Amino acid sequence: MVKQVGRWVAIVFLALSPLAGLSNAFNELGTGETVLQETVQVGNALWGILGLLGAIGIWRRRPWVLTVIVAWAVSLTYTGTVASFAYSDPTFSESGTLIGTITAGVSLAAASLLFVWAARVSTRAPGAAPKTPV
Repeated sequence: MVKQVGRWVAIVFLALSPLAGLSNAFNELGTGETVLQETVQVGNALWGILGLLGAIGIWRRRPWVLTVIVAWAVSLTYTGTVASFAYSDPTFSESGTLIGTITAGVSLAAASLLFVWAARVSTRAPGAAPKTPV
């Protein structure tokens, strides 16, 4: 039951994530003042596209979805972490910037792991037991 709920929550969230990622990318792409800001904008487009592919893969239980979700998680974590300082304090001159950046990175990585878990669980055949190492 928990696996099914996790699967459907992941599908809904990943299906909706392209709205935010691609919207930000189209509105902001090319307007960055620094290279870091440009990479954040490219990252927005990337996790938007990968989120849609991930939702389709989890829904269809495709074996490639785990790779897509890992790439989505990396791009989402990178974008959120770098954006937390690239747009406000790229030199880390303010005292709270480093703590905020670390917090953003750890939070996004932890949340992303839940989606990796959902992708991993969804690729197993229904009712299949997990493989045990020999």
